[in-house]
Amino acid sequence: MAIDQLLLVPGHAIFSDEVKARGPVDIRDERRWELLDYQRGEVHCFLQHIEWGITELRARRNAVLTFAGGVSRTKSHWSEAETYKICAQSICKERGWDFTQLEPRIGLETRSTDSLQNVLLSILGFKDLTGILPKMVTVGGWGFKKDRFMEIAKIINWPLSKFSYVGINCPSDLARAETLEKESLARLKLTPTGVEPLLMEGRIWSGPLNVNLAF
Repeated sequence: MAIDQLLLVPGHAIFSDEVKARGPVDIRDERRWELLDYQRGEVHCFLQHIEWGITELRARRNAVLTFAGGVSRTKSHWSEAETYKICAQSICKERGWDFTQLEPRIGLETRSTDSLQNVLLSILGFKDLTGILPKMVTVGGWGFKKDRFMEIAKIINWPLSKFSYVGINCPSDLARAETLEKESLARLKLTPTGVEPLLMEGRIWSGPLNVNLAF
């Protein structure tokens, strides 16, 4: 069956370097993650995002699943994408799913530093892999971020008929998250390609992407 769909799970956090040194750990143990203060208590939500991606990949034999996210902590050597793939492997083991059958259709986008790059670079990576653009892009993540990702689809000139967003869950402090997201969305609309250094998630900007956004 031809691959023509892209499933995308954006990353939010990474394992600590201790995991890389010592090997497998309990993925639900927050002590093994490099978390910002406001992310405490959210690891189980991240794992639900990952499990959604794996579940969808098992159901869609014509899809590729991309975990997207670069090295978001300056003192770490892990990317968010690498962390999520390891979690996916652990989840498959728990559920009795054969990860080796799914792994050929799992991609990692380790360069992205914000939501726009997560989407754009994952689409370009899909084209590099398959030779075509995806007929459908489905993103799964925080419920309160749907408007952001729909705006990103518009910014990169991606047809909305070929783009969907699935809100999987929300953090416990939803009011705070929605307030910050409103500010982030306003900045995104003001400087959509990241010319201004203040970005949506407070990450370090690596420079405007030199790509053609006219899909």
